[in-house]
Amino acid sequence: MDLIIYLVRKNDGEDWWCNLLLKVLYDTNSERRVLGIAYSMLVDCYNKENMTNVALKLTCQMNHLSIFPSMGVCNSLLRALLDSEQVELAWDLLEVMQSQGLALNASIMSLFIHNYCSKGDLGSGWKLLTEMKTYGIKPDVVAYTILIDSLSKMSLLREATSISFKLNQMGISLDSISVTSVIDGFCKVGHWVKAIAVLNIFGLSPNIYIYNSFISKLCTDGNMGKASSVFQEIHTWACYLIVFVIPQ
Repeated sequence: MDLIIYLVRKNDGEDWWCNLLLKVLYDTNSERRVLGIAYSMLVDCYNKENMTNVALKLTCQMNHLSIFPSMGVCNSLLRALLDSEQVELAWDLLEVMQSQGLALNASIMSLFIHNYCSKGDLGSGWKLLTEMKTYGIKPDVVAYTILIDSLSKMSLLREATSISFKLNQMGISLDSISVTSVIDGFCKVGHWVKAIAVLNIFGLSPNIYIYNSFISKLCTDGNMGKASSVFQEIHTWACYLIVFVIPQ
């Protein structure tokens, strides 16, 4: 693996070198499984070196040889394509993955949902989330958390809270990240009562991020005395964890 990375870095994705390396791997590995692993390693190396287009080209060449990168490598390549704003190519790769028999999962779809939401396109993110069932995929808490977090950051707190409550009623247990996003949103606009209400409704114990949300807003409002009191609570809470919770 280290040798492949070295060669990839040295030759900077030149076509002749890629083709030569592919030929060497093909000629020296008669077993299809071994060949697939070797090609996957090569694709992964190019992807890690930010040569996404070269990695994608190699993936297409593998497809013509009736072999394909592993699911993990495909996930990394999808992420790289989305991060580089090549969304259409990412969708094309997804179709090829399906044709190769790689089953889509919630983790893969969450990559696309995050991409849409990070651009402020919550409509497309929500549409994709609701359409996941058409792919035979059940949305998981990560997919919902991405949407709730994006809504909260855009101060669309009513919508974020509504989705959180509906999920709770459906028996979908939200993690602390989802709820903390909503609490942080309410704190930033000064709605203390609503923030505390959300905290209590979901039965969430205050964590360092929730404390930080309250302290940040108190400091912004110039209420240093109250901020100091909350900070002292953190100290007490941390001491409790060290003495009673964290095993020695």
